[in-house]
Amino acid sequence: MLAACSGGPVQEQAEEGAVRVDCAVTPGSDFAPDCLVELDGDTLVIRHPDGSFRRLVRDGDGFASADGAAEPVMGGADDRIEFTVDSARYRWQKGQLDGR
Repeated sequence: MLAACSGGPVQEQAEEGAVRVDCAVTPGSDFAPDCLVELDGDTLVIRHPDGSFRRLVRDGDGFASADGAAEPVMGGADDRIEFTVDSARYRWQKGQLDGR
């Protein structure tokens, strides 16, 4: 006899409308479009491929931690947002999240 899991609703990783961005979340990894960003007002939730996430708030031209984690270290270029939190790195084009 075979047992099966129930066919209950599947929990999506991110809300509908989340934006895919480049990230490198493990030490030594290369950037890849593996993270999803949900934006709600000035709050961002960045979801990692393994299901973990970071919650940030907009702070002027950058971001600040919204959950007591390490503070983001901003970098990047004129056309790109780029920052690091602990060993995780994130980047996207300026304006990529506008209207979300």
